[in-house]
Amino acid sequence: MTLNTIIQNKKVSKYRLSKNSCIPYSTLSDILNGKARLEKCSAETVYKLSGELQVSMETLLAPYLEKRCSFELFKSNVCHQLKALGDIDFIIQTLENNKIREYYDRQWTAAGYGGLSRQG
Repeated sequence: MTLNTIIQNKKVSKYRLSKNSCIPYSTLSDILNGKARLEKCSAETVYKLSGELQVSMETLLAPYLEKRCSFELFKSNVCHQLKALGDIDFIIQTLENNKIREYYDRQWTAAGYGGLSRQG
């Protein structure tokens, strides 16, 4: 669960989180907008956020430290899964396991792979 998701679930504003955790609003905003990376922040910043949100530091950092495979391997895995399940079952499983939302929340987009080229 990403920091943005935790904040939404806890129904706390960025302003209130900034004030209560003593983290400058601009720093918090940069983290939430992806301009600063949470895993590169000081331990003190992560500690303050985790304390204020009442989650462990590990819970806060876990989504940002998970490594993802190469895009080619990802495409291959998806193609094999599609072939094994068939179109409809693949779509149903994709919607049920909520992977698209998970990738979106982690900001794992094609841009993270340096963009995609279209091949005709």
